[in-house]
Amino acid sequence: MLKLGILGGTFNPIHYGHLLMAERAKEALGISKIVFMPTGNPPHKDTKTVATADDRLKMVELAVGNDENFIISKLEINREGKTYTVDTLKELKAEYGEDTEILFIIGADVLMDLPKWRSAGEVANLCKFAAIQRAGYNKEEFNRQAKYLYDEFGADIKEVEMPIVEISSTDIRTRLSENLSIKFMLPDNVIDYIRDKELYL
Repeated sequence: MLKLGILGGTFNPIHYGHLLMAERAKEALGISKIVFMPTGNPPHKDTKTVATADDRLKMVELAVGNDENFIISKLEINREGKTYTVDTLKELKAEYGEDTEILFIIGADVLMDLPKWRSAGEVANLCKFAAIQRAGYNKEEFNRQAKYLYDEFGADIKEVEMPIVEISSTDIRTRLSENLSIKFMLPDNVIDYIRDKELYL
């Protein structure tokens, strides 16, 4: 059975923290393939802080390279209107087959917002969750929320441990705007692309 991990996000820009999340989830949970899924263009976007969907997609392509374990999906970029996880999961099931096991990769902190997601119960029926620990992660709080989500929605949540990586897209954009180095925060070919396109300046 195909075991598919989904890592969605703005990827504005993608960095080593994202790549490490994907790799650790794959390793810990025996995931067959990881799908990187950039979001579309946010409404009323500020092009100084949010690169275009095409640029963000290209940066993901450069970061992932030819790794056969990683797939890039344009599903959310191509979708018009608002994007909801429940719709994305339905389309993935249709594309890869109903028996495909989908693990939605999220930060452990995102568990707190899950009850507010559109059709949260249906989302929980369509996928399992790979929850990655992050800075400020609280084990007891995580366990309480995981139990609540299981009792309320039947959510199957797998915890994935990884080193705390203090890299964020926000910090990268700030450093670029201040003409500071971003070396070792993201792949060199992505840095070159950002410089060539003069993004985030």
